Amino acid sequence: MAYHLLCRDYINEEYGYDCTYFCGPRQECESHDHEFFEFVITLDNNSIHECNNVKTRLKKNSLMLIRPCDVHRFADEKQGEFCYVNLAFDSVLFGEVASFLQSPNLSKILLETEQPAVAVLNDKDAESVKNKFQKLLSSESIVEPKVYVRVVLVTLISRYFLNNVVEKDLDFDMPQWFLQLCSEMHKIENFSIGIERMKDISAMSYGYIGQCFKKYMNITPTEYVNKIRIESAANMLLSSNMKVIDICMACGFGCVDYFGKLFKKHYRLSPSEYRKANVKKND
Repeated sequence: MAYHLLCRDYINEEYGYDCTYFCGPRQECESHDHEFFEFVITLDNNSIHECNNVKTRLKKNSLMLIRPCDVHRFADEKQGEFCYVNLAFDSVLFGEVASFLQSPNLSKILLETEQPAVAVLNDKDAESVKNKFQKLLSSESIVEPKVYVRVVLVTLISRYFLNNVVEKDLDFDMPQWFLQLCSEMHKIENFSIGIERMKDISAMSYGYIGQCFKKYMNITPTEYVNKIRIESAANMLLSSNMKVIDICMACGFGCVDYFGKLFKKHYRLSPSEYRKANVKKND
């Protein structure tokens, strides 16, 4: 019998991900599926992975994307110690990354195959990925975990599974001031004002701030702020009785029509439809 693992038990609700180190056979991994996605990178040649009734002995430095539909386990067949690091992340986060990449081949390559996609990395790339996972093991060491994990996922998927859809590897050496700026902009008193606040918080010019957003996140400052506003508006729609127009204004949008257009693009529902749909789910 396969166990079904829930996001609420394995995913950090605040950040949308969790990273863990596994070492078998001391730790057991029984057959299971889960609501979330997970990247796994193997640390040796001893990992035997059984997925959807197919067993595969994975090579060292194998990077694999396991999907919610996959029933899998890491088998103990007396092969000795086997270790891996896994990065689990929810479907919302996967959807955001897929939307950002906008690759027509993403679904075919990652979601529509019988077995999970696997890439065997060279030692240099594997060491880089392991270092990133190691950093994610302790979110406290990252100023902006939500931003960092998205950069990690975009780079892994684009570089190793989509033939470098993103031409240039996203830079992980983000300046401290930039990470702090991204974190501060999640506060309503900042994102409601918008990009004007970025200059005040960072003491940098608009031009340089824009260059950094393009370099490190491949988006504009306006796109970053609007994404925060839309996600905050969605939360307000479900957690308050505020009118749509009041939520729109509270989040910093001066035009209800523009707010509705961005909201529907992000959630595929109007604000009112989103509220009604989710209220029904919770009844």
